[in-house]
Amino acid sequence: HSVPRGFGQHIRRPAGLHVVDSDDVVCIMMDIAGTTSFAVSQPPRIMAELLHKVYITANYIVEREALPYVYIHEIVGDSLLLICNADFMVRHRSRTAAISIYVARE
Repeated sequence: HSVPRGFGQHIRRPAGLHVVDSDDVVCIMMDIAGTTSFAVSQPPRIMAELLHKVYITANYIVEREALPYVYIHEIVGDSLLLICNADFMVRHRSRTAAISIYVARE
């Protein structure tokens, strides 16, 4: 994994809160509704396939439509956290909202 620009200095420091304030950054958090109740009624393989499809689809959309302006920060189960226009990324301030809305919609 790559470390975002500016955070390398924190790697060898004691654990603590590392915060960077940025203007014009958009965070998109997505979660598939109802997966907990769906998961208890499905075999583990079905859930693994579903969650893998979520990852593959999100990765494809970001790579095809949004890189280098949108970054998949985290995928956990059925939840995704995307970041747009952060300081460690290629920035396009005038298009941040449009890019973010497009990716979230896709």
